[in-house]
Amino acid sequence: MGYPVGDQQPSDLGALITLSVSPAGTYNSPDMSGKGASGVKVVTNITAQGGVAPTLQVNLQGKDQASGLYYNLLSSVALAALGLTVLTLFPGAPVSANAVASDMLPEIWRVQAIVAGTTTPTITATIGASTAK
Repeated sequence: MGYPVGDQQPSDLGALITLSVSPAGTYNSPDMSGKGASGVKVVTNITAQGGVAPTLQVNLQGKDQASGLYYNLLSSVALAALGLTVLTLFPGAPVSANAVASDMLPEIWRVQAIVAGTTTPTITATIGASTAK
């Protein structure tokens, strides 16, 4: 993995969320510290799904420290297939809708996963992250 500027080293945060859920719902990682980091890669690996038309949307969110409210920095499309999806947030990164955002990582951030579907959707997935300085 290359980093656009200087001698940047990744910090592997490991699995933020491990999902095996039913029914549909919204699941949040704990607040994560972005202190000292410029960006992050969030990796989602969907390994199983069930029900009718299950989907998983992954949102990378910042936290406004004044109000305590969360806001979306980058959102995936509704993921409906097994496999790996990577979201990248980094200043100066070439923008690609629903995949890469050119922005800085705020001091407090989290990952949100939204499971949806029409009849008892289930998703089994891991979501991990690595920050870049």
